[in-house]
Amino acid sequence: MHYTVVPLATLMEKLEAPALYIWDCDNAGLIVQRFNELAREKKEAWKISCRDAPEPRFEEECLHLAACNKNQMLPQNPEMPADMYTSCLTSTVKTALHYWFHQQKITNIKIIDCIEYLDNIPGKYSARSTMAGELDWVLTAVLDTLAWQIEPDYARFKELFRNCKPVGLLFRGHILADRVMRAYNVTPVTHPLLPSLAGHPLWRSWDLALDSIMTELSLRKVRPTRPALHGQISTFFFDQLTEFKVNLTQYGKYDKVDSRQLPVLLQMLMSAQYREETLELVGKFLDRGPYAVQKFRRCGILPYIRQLLTTPSRDYKYIMVLIWAKILATDRRHSTADVVLNQPECRRFFVNMLNDPDMRLQTRAMSCFCLSILAKNSQKNQEILLGENLIKELDDCLTDMSSLTSHLNYRTVLCCVSLTCGIETRRLCGLVFELTLLIYTLLGYWTIHIPRQEPQQYTH
Repeated sequence: MHYTVVPLATLMEKLEAPALYIWDCDNAGLIVQRFNELAREKKEAWKISCRDAPEPRFEEECLHLAACNKNQMLPQNPEMPADMYTSCLTSTVKTALHYWFHQQKITNIKIIDCIEYLDNIPGKYSARSTMAGELDWVLTAVLDTLAWQIEPDYARFKELFRNCKPVGLLFRGHILADRVMRAYNVTPVTHPLLPSLAGHPLWRSWDLALDSIMTELSLRKVRPTRPALHGQISTFFFDQLTEFKVNLTQYGKYDKVDSRQLPVLLQMLMSAQYREETLELVGKFLDRGPYAVQKFRRCGILPYIRQLLTTPSRDYKYIMVLIWAKILATDRRHSTADVVLNQPECRRFFVNMLNDPDMRLQTRAMSCFCLSILAKNSQKNQEILLGENLIKELDDCLTDMSSLTSHLNYRTVLCCVSLTCGIETRRLCGLVFELTLLIYTLLGYWTIHIPRQEPQQYTH
């Protein structure tokens, strides 16, 4: 086979920045090192000659995935794929299965019986109810949880695992490659540098899940009439859910809780089997305050929670309202409010909750609170909510005053104020009569029905 030699400087010039390079060859780490040296030289030359020109994007910003370090050779194992590193990046489940098989004791008859299934796991990877789908689901949760370990450097975590889906898939594949390649005394390299997670305890959970599924395949081969199991074969998600639940109970209400299971919760939200219990745990985690909300947003769960607003189930509607009340209460930049209001189904969710007869009064009050936060300090958001006929919904909410609590009344006034604060005068004239009637009705109800509390006397 004939290869064309391309100088590294030419490659940098043609591809420019930003770019992602995968080096699956001997001495790959040396290429990454030389690449970065050339990039720094190019940047220094630009600073000397083009100081007044706008600063371009330099090759220092490029991402690199390298199969081995400098002065290392790629492993040669006939039982593993020839391009072992690339297989880890692009065929994570199959490569993980081969690695697991060749690390087991060959004398184990159950393991030997499974060799024919390594490239032919029953089911589809896209169907979580099948064995192949369950393996893919568990491995995705494991790799995403391991990636979450670098979250203290949030800018890097976001760049590598959240900003671009294809880039995130490749770097999660590198986490698997780090474990596989180190078993053959080879050290993969990345730029920017990532810590090694090859010895993380979570890999034991992955090995246990593989043991469960492969044992089930072996038993089916010995006994073809063995009935198929319904639901998940491994207990991975149940174990992680239990561990997170225990962590919540071990700490005080306002203590910082270990958040390493958050990526697993993200995966469990995608399954109807675990969704309601997962949402309840998310609500308890967010009770910890702004710290927990920040972790929640950084992990990337927020888009999935927002998606649940478009097709909510009656079983967990009240949980969704409480979760969003906690999120919006700490949204000082109002970025979350803008995202919610951009989707009609999301904003209608809170409006419809105001007069849902099946919801508790506390839940309806929390919906009113969410609407007041969505409308706060933004004329654009006020106009959007007024377009949803929110004034009429608030009026209908107060039809039966005898059944309402003062908490709901207070939230209703707060929502009315948020809807009109800072709005243009000509727009306000059409609303002032309706709002005045609402507020006077509430004030009259409070005067008659809410007992007056005398202020406590200070004692010295």
